[in-house]
Amino acid sequence: MDEGTKHVVRWIGFITFLIAVFAIRAMWRRHRDRRYQAAVSANNQRLQAIPQTSHNDLQMQAVNAGTFQPQRLMNGGEYNVFHIAEAMLEETPYRVCPQVSLGEVLSSPDKEAYRAINSKRIDLLIIDAQGFPIVAIEIQGRGHYQGNAAQRDAIKRTALLKAGITYAELTGEETMPEIVEMLTAILDFSIRPQKVNHI
Repeated sequence: MDEGTKHVVRWIGFITFLIAVFAIRAMWRRHRDRRYQAAVSANNQRLQAIPQTSHNDLQMQAVNAGTFQPQRLMNGGEYNVFHIAEAMLEETPYRVCPQVSLGEVLSSPDKEAYRAINSKRIDLLIIDAQGFPIVAIEIQGRGHYQGNAAQRDAIKRTALLKAGITYAELTGEETMPEIVEMLTAILDFSIRPQKVNHI
């Protein structure tokens, strides 16, 4: 065999070796991919077999595990104003609602503005015969203005006044005549007030 023939044989052998290597690598990759896909499929099946826990399920679990006790809806000063206001409005179309979330009685096309007031509460809210809020009353008891309470009240007051709802502040220590005088000054017992007042 001459040198030229030997050279050709060596190249053929080398090419055959490379083809075998690539073929083995391709087979190994296909095997690896099949194992990976099988593992993914098996994991998905295990996940599907696990019962999905919803947010409501988690809340129910927490409620079932927790304990509850009743607590007062209003403190003494708030209840005093509430009781007097109810008695005063008994023969009118107006009603008094305690501890009302502003998100239930105010709306806004501005989502950020609505979120700012949604969870805030007003101590007492007077509604008319159609259920519309007309007067919001905050009871500022002793020690009320601590922390950021003043800022929270300013946010509530601004939103209520923008909505055309009368806003009034009391200390909770007023006498019955003083409370009656205040309510008389801001309520018209026949029509819904149109003028915004800050008493």
